[in-house]
Parts: sequence; structure tokens; C-alpha cells
Amino acid sequence: MSIAAKLLGLGAGAGRQIVSRVLPAGKERILAELEKNAPEMMRRAAQKNTGFTFDPRAGKFLEPGEQAGSMMATVPNLPGQTSGMGTARNVDELLETLRRPENVERFRRGEYVGAWNPEGQGVGLDPSKRFLTRLNAIRSGLRTEQMGGFDLYKQAGYDVTPEALKAARNQMIGRGAAVAGGGFLAADAASQGGLSRDLLAGLRGESQQGQGVAQSVGGTLRNVATDPFMLAGAVVPGGKLLKAGSKAAKMVPSIDDALSGVTKATTGGGSARSLDELLAATKNATGETGTTPSDLSKKITSQLEAQVVTEGKKKKLVFGDGSATQYPEELKQLGLQPIQGYNYMATGTEILDLPQPIVLETLKGNIRALLGKGGARDFYIDVNDALRGTTGGKLSNEQLGGAFAPFSMGTAVPRNAVQARRYIENPELYPGRMPGEGTTVGGQAWVRALRSTVNENPLDPFNFSNAGKQVKVGSFADNTALPTTSRRVTVDRHAVQAAMAMRPLKDKIIPDLGDERVYRLFEQAYQEVADELGVLPSALQSEVWDVWRRIMVKTPGASSPSGFFLPANPSDIWKLDPSQRKVKLRDILSKSGKDETFLGDAGLL
Repeated sequence: MSIAAKLLGLGAGAGRQIVSRVLPAGKERILAELEKNAPEMMRRAAQKNTGFTFDPRAGKFLEPGEQAGSMMATVPNLPGQTSGMGTARNVDELLETLRRPENVERFRRGEYVGAWNPEGQGVGLDPSKRFLTRLNAIRSGLRTEQMGGFDLYKQAGYDVTPEALKAARNQMIGRGAAVAGGGFLAADAASQGGLSRDLLAGLRGESQQGQGVAQSVGGTLRNVATDPFMLAGAVVPGGKLLKAGSKAAKMVPSIDDALSGVTKATTGGGSARSLDELLAATKNATGETGTTPSDLSKKITSQLEAQVVTEGKKKKLVFGDGSATQYPEELKQLGLQPIQGYNYMATGTEILDLPQPIVLETLKGNIRALLGKGGARDFYIDVNDALRGTTGGKLSNEQLGGAFAPFSMGTAVPRNAVQARRYIENPELYPGRMPGEGTTVGGQAWVRALRSTVNENPLDPFNFSNAGKQVKVGSFADNTALPTTSRRVTVDRHAVQAAMAMRPLKDKIIPDLGDERVYRLFEQAYQEVADELGVLPSALQSEVWDVWRRIMVKTPGASSPSGFFLPANPSDIWKLDPSQRKVKLRDILSKSGKDETFLGDAGLL
């Protein structure tokens, strides 16, 4: 059996089952497996202090002591109960609960049925995920206020507390293993989860042509990196477990090595080397981000442009689904894959017409593929620190987010910082007031910033969207204002291009992010991968954005934006409460000639 199969807990013939573990299972299949196995579920949890873990996709129970992983419920407990889906006392109640559409969708995406009967009075049911490390399981459990989790191999529960999180983190640090962007630790799997103490030996056994252990891990990643259990990839633990003198023993064991292994195994090393060099060369770049595409980006778009076909008045660029279109090797080497059957020349909501579970899994797989490549996760923390530092703490975090985010429309961070500083100093003046600097977009941004300034809730979605949609600008405001707690995702064109694994022929050729359903699709992809890794979605998006632009832009500039912020002298208007600000600004702008249409749009009437 392959090491990938062992990790997935599959039996013989696991290689043929990989696809079914990666792609979302069909609704009918899930329902059939639930109905078929419901009697056995109730039997296993009929007595006090008994329970089970069931995989609805495979139709199998996870057997404690034989399989490994740290199980953790994924939703908060219902009021007054100790489970997230409810309690079942018989087969009918069990099926009624598990068949609910929201639960079936979770099972389709790879979650498990977790059950426990603490008092012998009924089976408490939870949707749950299987983590390869207790650390990530506890992180996930703290976010949904769980009390405990279950270690499959040890057949024992464990607490979900800040103290348990600290202990799990210290335990990993003590082992000296390398972390794969929040993914599993091979050392942890060996000593804590009991997955396979032969993990490395197994990998070496599959390395038939002199590839290093890290390359073998990379090869495994290529096959199973999108599996819900594999989450974010693999790592090689410290040199003690590696064969002395081997190539892998001389390498810094990290996810970068594994990802490099994926590419080297495919290309012989040449392309991987140039990509590694590109990322290394831009790691400490300075200055502003340019707009000129990189040579790699130009090569990709040239290949794609030659394959665009015209059907009637419609241009099409479709991969799979019977199309002969060739996906660029450069993108394949990054571990990316296109959305099958999607027209990459579309700019509307066509992406919603495809099977959404499959689209979502493809987006998530591409996001995962860009992790561990040296991307910076602290963009929003850096912006918030810079805003607070340059304004002397005279504005709240929420006010700063509401003043900064509107001016991000159609502009890069340095220009964004300039306009936000001008606005904070003189909110009654159009920030693009210098000769040659005014734009229509800037005028709209001014109006949105004013709405935020006079609203008791500076982050109210209606400040940034007439319809109250929490899309790009509103999410950017939330991320900037609350960088350590925000769950929103700033889905801009870079985030979309990265998740769709495509450098479009023109930047505007992406799905319509003004449509909230489209926006939510991409946001969901980032949020779910972030949850797998135990990080904030905004931090994940920051990392992916940083890697993508460093690959696709000739002069990507600095990863940290802090150098673009200059000291500001906030207007005395900020000392007033929101209602007083509204009166003050309405009076000033009325006298300057602004009509009721403008004042109403700015929230000043």
C-alpha cells in the first residue's frame, strides 16, 4: 500500500480511490451511506460513554487504535446541549438530523459524523474534521468553543483550552520539526498520532530513482494535497530521522523542499530552480509595486492568447470538458490546476453555473498550492500598525479602516496611503485635490469614507456599498481595522487569479466580484483553507497575494506596506462624536456648494 493510502486510512486499491477522496461526493451517495449505516451507528453509541466516528464519503467507520488523527467538531454546541447537530435517541431521529441539507453539504466536503453518548440518554451528534496534529485540532476547537476532542489512535479525549494549545505548541517545538504552513508534522504523527513510524522509510521506499526524501514528500503532495485530511501538506522532520549523508539530510526540511520536490520530479529541476530564484530574489524587494507583467507572466499569457477561440461573438478559453486547450506547464509546476469546463474569458457570473462543490475544491487546492513559498501573512497587521502609528492613536481602529479602505479602489497601497492621510487630515476636502490627481473613482471613495466617518459603526457594509454588500472594500476595511480577529477576506483580482490558477490576458477578465454570490464563493475557499491551517483568512489571503504578485509582476515591490505611510495630523473633526461630525461636515460641504444629492449619498442628511 502507498504511503498516501496509509495516511488516508484507506485499504488496498487506495490509489484508485484518491479521486473520490479529493472531489466532493455526490449527495445521493452520502444519503445512501448514512441510511445504510444508521443502525450500526446507533448500536455503537447505545451505551453510556460510547460513540463513533463515521466517514459518509467512504461509508466506513474510523476504528480507534487502528487509524490516527485528532477529531474535532466544527460547529458550536446548540444552546443547552453538548453537541452541534443535536441528540438522537433512535435511528429515525439520527437520520432526520444527518439528512439536513446543511449537514449533507458538510459531509460532501469531507467532514465526518462524530458521536458520543455521555449519559446513556441519547447520542450527541457533531460534524467533525480529522486533523493530523492535535495543535491544529485545538486551534479549530477554540474558535467554535469546543470543550474537547478525540485522539483516534490513543483512543482518548483531550481538552480544548488555551493551556492545552500552549502545551501542544511547545511539544512540537521541542521535537524540532518543521511546520508546513500549519499542516501535519511527521514527528507528531509518529509519536502522538501513531500514524506510521515508518513514514520516512515508506517515502524512501517509493523513491526509486534517487530522489531525496523531500522530493518524495512532494510527489505524495501532488497526489493528495487536496484531500480534507491532508490539508496543507507534509513536512520532513529533523535530520535525526534522515539517512546520514542523504541529499535530504543536507536540506533545510520544510514545505519549500517538498514543493520543490514536486517540480523537480516533473521537470528535472531547471524550471523549479528559476521559480525558486524568482521568489528568493523578490523576498526582500523594496519600493512600490509595478504594473508590468513578469517574463513568466508574459510567457503564460502568450500561450493562452494563442488558444482563445471565437464562437459567434463569444471568445472562449476552456480547459477539459473535451477541449484541446493546453494548460501552461509553468502553472502546472506551481501545483495549480484550472477549473474544468469554465470559460476563462468570461467576466460575469458564469462560474456559478458549474457544480459548486467541485469549483470550490479546485479553488481551495490552488490556494493550498501557493502556500509555503515565503509569502508574507502580516499585510493587514502592518497596515493597521502604520495607520495607528502615523495618526498618534487619535482614531479608533474602526475609524482608520473606514478611512483607509475606500481609497483602495483601483489604486496601489502607496497611493492609497497618500489619499487616506489627506482625508484623515481634511475630511471636508476631496483627497485627490492636487492637480492631475482627481478621478471619478476617487470621488466615489470620498463619499464612502464620509459615510463611514459619520456612522456610529464605521465598518457598516452600507458605508461601502449602496446595497449593503460586504464585498471587496467593506472586507478590506474590516481586515485593516481588525487584523487579528476579522474573518472577512479581501477578494481582489490577485486573490481571484491565484485561486483560479490563471494569469488572465487582461486583469479585468475575471468573474464579477460585484455579484455577492461570486464574491462569497472565493471568500469561502479562502476561509475554509484558513480553518484547515488554524490561521485567519485574511492572513492566508495576504500570503497567497504576496506569492502571486511576486511571480506575476516584474517589480512586485515591498511585501510590507509600512514604508508608504507618512505622519498625519488628524482633523479636529475626529474629536466629535458621529452625530456631531455629520452636522459639522454637512455644514461645511453645503457652504462649499455640494448639493443634496451629494450630501445624501455621503450620509450627511
